[in-house]
Amino acid sequence: MGIDRKKLKVLCIDDAGLIRSTVKQTLLRLGLGKVDDASSAEGGLRFMERENYDLLLCDWVMPGMTGIELLRHLRENKIAPEMKFVMVTALSQEAQVREAIELGVAGYIIKPFTPLALAGQVEQILGLPPSQRDPLRMRQT
Repeated sequence: MGIDRKKLKVLCIDDAGLIRSTVKQTLLRLGLGKVDDASSAEGGLRFMERENYDLLLCDWVMPGMTGIELLRHLRENKIAPEMKFVMVTALSQEAQVREAIELGVAGYIIKPFTPLALAGQVEQILGLPPSQRDPLRMRQT
């Protein structure tokens, strides 16, 4: 028996509402149990004080604390060390990717992305078998 999708908890942090909405809808349609979202790293930290997440999808460039600063803060302070951290960003220069990898990022999703590509990458990162459902056509269960 594999991982129970309904027990998985995901946090999406992005200052763009459309990205947060797309991520949330896609992951809920995949059957993941809980998907919270925050518009800033600081807001995301408040969520993490109340909840333990399996996966964090985080934008790199945001006002205030950036995604890479949040990743560094989490790792240096040993906050949620089991949580997989995935950078979701339009930044793809080699030095930036290397910095994220050195800090222990579990994945790197380049914007723009499709819901289908997002779903496949999240399933792979979480060790889930590929869903047989199309995330564009699925209804929330």
